[in-house]
Amino acid sequence: MTRIDFAQLAQVFNQWAQHQITIQEAEWLAVDGKSIRSTVSDCYGSYQDFVNVVSVFSNCQGVPVAIEQFHVGRK
Repeated sequence: MTRIDFAQLAQVFNQWAQHQITIQEAEWLAVDGKSIRSTVSDCYGSYQDFVNVVSVFSNCQGVPVAIEQFHVGRK
């Protein structure tokens, strides 16, 4: 799993989800973000750099509908 290109995986998944999953009007979606272990740098500084993965989940359908990776930190 560590050798998987997450950006490519996310792109393929999001394209698949757009074609396979229909989100109904007024459907509730949950958004959740997680930092990826071992990606933190400057852990003692006030501005930490890390990689974060955010997913959007359809509670009604019980499936994720989108995923994205972000690099959080100083520019």
